[in-house]
Amino acid sequence: TGSGGGYNIIKKFNSPDGSLSIAVKKMTTPFVSKDRAALVLRELNLLKSLQLNGHRNIVRLIGMYTVDETARDIQSVYHITEHCGSPLSTLIANPEYSMGSVKKWIKELLSALQHIHSMG
Repeated sequence: TGSGGGYNIIKKFNSPDGSLSIAVKKMTTPFVSKDRAALVLRELNLLKSLQLNGHRNIVRLIGMYTVDETARDIQSVYHITEHCGSPLSTLIANPEYSMGSVKKWIKELLSALQHIHSMG
């Protein structure tokens, strides 16, 4: 498991035939404050809109749900996404990567960023 951006990967699941891997991620305390709620809703809307015009370098959102964990309030939001392998931070931590790998990663990141910006 890892954390970043308010998420923790709870579990990775593989389909029985190995054709699909998914990650279930949990966003904790999404509505703890008005600012946090606005940020969460903005991110959810962005993820949803990116699915309409997908991009090969942006993780595909499969679904999301909430759980009423306290019988009074939603405490967590769960995202189900395709699993994309090792995080970039793990790849960078390995001193064996080449300049060619770095160029590839930067090209992929810039392509995804350009796509996101083109969608507003």
